[in-house]
Amino acid sequence: MTAIESIALIGVFLLLLLSAFLISNKSEKRTANLLFAGFLIITSLDLSGQFLSDFYRDFIILNKFRTSLAFLQMPLLYFYVKKTCFSDFKLKPKLLWHALPTLVFLLVYLFSEITLRLEVIFVISVQIQIYTYLVASFMVLNNYRKTFENFHATQSQTYRWLLTAIASYFLANSIVLFRGVSEALNNFERFPILDLSIALFALFMVSWFVLKTMHTPELFIQVNQNEKESTKQKVTNAPTEDVSEDLATLDTYMLNKKPYLNDTLTLQVLASETGLSAKRLSLIINQSKGTHFFDFINGYRVEEAKHLLRETDQNIQQIMFEVGFNSKSSFNTAFRKHTSLTPSAYRKQTASSKV
Repeated sequence: MTAIESIALIGVFLLLLLSAFLISNKSEKRTANLLFAGFLIITSLDLSGQFLSDFYRDFIILNKFRTSLAFLQMPLLYFYVKKTCFSDFKLKPKLLWHALPTLVFLLVYLFSEITLRLEVIFVISVQIQIYTYLVASFMVLNNYRKTFENFHATQSQTYRWLLTAIASYFLANSIVLFRGVSEALNNFERFPILDLSIALFALFMVSWFVLKTMHTPELFIQVNQNEKESTKQKVTNAPTEDVSEDLATLDTYMLNKKPYLNDTLTLQVLASETGLSAKRLSLIINQSKGTHFFDFINGYRVEEAKHLLRETDQNIQQIMFEVGFNSKSSFNTAFRKHTSLTPSAYRKQTASSKV
């Protein structure tokens, strides 16, 4: 067995091990786990061609099924990203059209002779599909980031995990594409150093997936794209405790220091500045204010914005940045939530009342 075959064998073993872990892990994120497991299993089938080439040559029909399944790899990864980001994403029958390329190529392989031209069409189609779904996945992550910005939680572990995973896959596939182009331009001459590099990079990615998933199972934080009620329920069910003294400290600090003007303010930072633990601060806000941290901070920002909209001629974008927001969408969403008006509508309303 060559070095590349050995590396591929280890990679397949790790992929199947991780898949087994995800499938057997019965949690609220089970659907996302199963989607990721499906992606990993198809990836392992692809890698298995490195050391089971003779077997697949003997069982041609099986190899045709394996090859056609390559078109399911990216849809599964895309659905995994979407489901991990947004818990309200549902797998519906209409999404089955994503499997059409698999079905089409399977039928073509079963009832047509495999020629060099067909192989070229297959490779080009796979590459187009891969980059299309990668772009779509990046768009989902961008939407996820903007959704979190509304609560000023842009440093989400979920976002970083998914972004790194998608970017790594993008890099890995780009290396594979570079190898394919290089071979095509050189009469399909093999480049062992590129083959070895790809195998090592793939093993590194698989190992990282395994370690990251095993050591950080809480990575898969989900957020509903619609307005969440779960936070309110948690606040309602929170145990009562005397927090009056710490609450006074917090209120005084918020009024005098105005830490909410910092667009990177987090629970941990505010806790450090007020001399409270993050857990204690969260309890105070939940129990005394009846809300969660980011909505609490946004309340102060909106009040500051209302003052500037009434008393200054600054444009809305200037005010947005000055009070601690870093995107127009998050500013408008928070302002409308606290006032039922957009910033521009509020300015018009207050201006007309002065006349």
